[in-house]
Amino acid sequence: MTTIVNDRSKPLQPSATQSAHAPAPGTATATTAATAPPAAARADSPPAAPAKPRTKPQSTPAKSLRKSFVLDTNVLLHNPNAIYMFQEHEVVIPLIVIEELDRFKKNNDDTGRNSRQVIREFDKLRQKGKLFEGVVINDYGGTLRIDRGDQPIPANLGIDPADNKIIAVAHALHQEGKHTIFITKDINARVKGDALGLEVEDFEADRVDTEWMYTGYADVSVPGELIDSLYNERQLPLEQLKPHLFTTRAAQRAAAFGAATARERSKDADPAPQDSGTGVSGTGVSGTGVSGTGVSGTGVSPVSPSSAVEDDERLEIPVFTNQFLLLRDQTDESHTGLARLLGDTGHLIPIAGPRRPIFGVMARNVQQTMALDILLDDEIKLVTMIGSAGSGKTLLALAAGMHKTFKDERYEKLLVARPIMPLGRDIGYLPGDKEEKLEMWMQPIFDNLAYLLSTRGSHLDHAESHTTEQRIKQLVSGGKLILEALTYIRGRSIPHQFMVVDEVQNLTPHEVKTIVSRVGDGTKIVLTGDINQIDNPYLDASSNGLSYLIERMKGQAVSGHITLLKTERSSLASLAAEIL
Repeated sequence: MTTIVNDRSKPLQPSATQSAHAPAPGTATATTAATAPPAAARADSPPAAPAKPRTKPQSTPAKSLRKSFVLDTNVLLHNPNAIYMFQEHEVVIPLIVIEELDRFKKNNDDTGRNSRQVIREFDKLRQKGKLFEGVVINDYGGTLRIDRGDQPIPANLGIDPADNKIIAVAHALHQEGKHTIFITKDINARVKGDALGLEVEDFEADRVDTEWMYTGYADVSVPGELIDSLYNERQLPLEQLKPHLFTTRAAQRAAAFGAATARERSKDADPAPQDSGTGVSGTGVSGTGVSGTGVSGTGVSPVSPSSAVEDDERLEIPVFTNQFLLLRDQTDESHTGLARLLGDTGHLIPIAGPRRPIFGVMARNVQQTMALDILLDDEIKLVTMIGSAGSGKTLLALAAGMHKTFKDERYEKLLVARPIMPLGRDIGYLPGDKEEKLEMWMQPIFDNLAYLLSTRGSHLDHAESHTTEQRIKQLVSGGKLILEALTYIRGRSIPHQFMVVDEVQNLTPHEVKTIVSRVGDGTKIVLTGDINQIDNPYLDASSNGLSYLIERMKGQAVSGHITLLKTERSSLASLAAEIL
């Protein structure tokens, strides 16, 4: 089955088995086996056998505890390492899947690369024994077996479609009394499997729960003395804040709902109180999706609606390196402070935002103030920003890059790249050389550059005598500004540059890894996108590379992230984001 269908209307909810901290051997479901693999069998690791555990497991697990996972073609095309992610269980690959992989292997995209990698892995495993009989693939006793698929097709299913032949393999194993789970990313196949009485699941090894995704900041209610101490001493030990880093089940549930609503509608959840001399004047707390002592996107575990725990139970709020904390006075909400946890020092530093415009751009809300802070910090080498259309993510990234490259001369070049992914029907072949072809795809970048250079380029040589188009061409011809397609980035090493990659939500986790690994010495990379506007048919908000990168890199000293919630492009754009 080759079709990968994603339901974008609502992210998948975590199952009860997913929330378990450590599944007991032999009892993991498809989800837990995929989401909690051993260290060497994670989605971003090479398909090597997992490291040996401290206590050597039995070579062959008890058959009564083993499960048989039948994998669909689209699972292997999505993640070629999937065959190594089921610990001590049996992985069954129908023979028709091998035929479908053979059809994809000549493609030049991710499906072709993943298909070739899976076929190579099968060839390596073939050296261990006959694949039709099953071979051991890890130290947990897990096996892989290729099923010939000579079982009869279940009644009322067509004979020709390949997906029905794959379902027939899972159905036959189920009829034999084996605990069989059919894993597929095709929604229609899951429906058909369920109708036949099969246990079916989506492959969720590298999926991110977007409703609880890290936002880069948290809202905390504290005594006013701590806010004053933060600005008087220019720092605040995190230990002093620990007694106040908590929330309740009820506040957590309300905050998560507010953050999810804000992401979908780009609408502020509460009015913006003004700061009283703490360095965030005029920015308020608009678009945070928080109320009272709630916190959004801080990594606190989701709450099940059926939980019997009281709503007033205290839950600790985790704080990651380079995460922002918006401090509210417990007695006066207009008295606020903004701080960021600095590296591994265990101290918070006050954030006031730049006093002067950054290439003509000033922050319009508190999230943009946070974004500019990490964009202008040279110690933070990786910055990720997500937000709805018009939230300012691309404009802020370009303004910071132009400021650091053209004015401060901290970097040698400003490199801007974006994937070639059309909206709707492709217009076909474009005339001209590479630069002329690229101009159409890079037009959104040109729009932002033209805005920044229209009345903000006076510090450039003879800027007043040039049009915005002439200034852009001058920067490009001088080698200070490089506009590139991601198609040509593989194999490159990019040192001493400020790199901006836009529309990253259309990239797979593997492609994002390829891009970030191109970063050379002295380079800063900024990745932006809107996970609710994905044009890649094989990705959704939970499985795209940008969401994957945000969750994997949170807490690292060299990385920072911020979620922009408020649309600032224009009043019309804000209205459209709210009601359309």
